[in-house]
Formats: sequence, structure tokens, C-alpha cells
Amino acid sequence: MAEVEVGSKNLHVGIFDDESAVRNIFRQALELSGHTTWESERANVTRGHHLLDSLDVVIIDVDMPGDSHDLARYFKEKGTPVIRCSSHEESAIPEDARGDRHLLKPVRLKTLQETVAAVARKR
Repeated sequence: MAEVEVGSKNLHVGIFDDESAVRNIFRQALELSGHTTWESERANVTRGHHLLDSLDVVIIDVDMPGDSHDLARYFKEKGTPVIRCSSHEESAIPEDARGDRHLLKPVRLKTLQETVAAVARKR
């Protein structure tokens, strides 16, 4: 798998997905690109936690335990780029909870890497 670079900056990417296989694959793809990751299987994580504040980009599954829409809104308010990921079209997500990008599962790993790089450049 080829590396996708974002200038010389390595990113700290949050992966929120209830499927461990998805988290593992995303983590491996992002680490191959030189990024570090933090993972959660639930959307209802403690807001204001120092690890959440350190994330440069977040990937949030739509269908997971907890309120993934509220989590997306939280990061959007902080100015953190949000990538939503699901097997549903983006139109199924409330407009105020949509991300900067939407990925349909199954996600090609190169597409994941390129999408993370693209939203990080906007930051």
C-alpha cells in the first residue's frame, strides 16, 4: 500500500466504529501513511477529554452505539475535520451532523488515505 503524505505533518486520527475489524483495517492503513490513531467502539465518549482535543481528523461511523450524530456535531463545532462513514448514502444523515466528506462502506484503503489527507489540508 502506497503512502499518502500530508506535507511533512503526521496526523492524529480518531476512528469511531463499533466494528473492531473496520477499526483495525483503518488503523493499519493510516499508520502506513505515517499517522497515529486513537479508537473508540462507541460514540458516547467523554467530551473535553484531552485525547479528543488532540485529534486532527476524525472518522465516525454512522450506525454505532451512542449518538454518532452528536459526536460529529461536537467535532464540527471544534473545527476538527469530520469524515462520516457508513453503508448508507449521506442523505440519511441529518444535515447538521454530516461531515466534510462521506465514505460508503466498503471503503477502499487508498480512498481512505486520500480522504484523510484532503480534509486535513483544509484545516
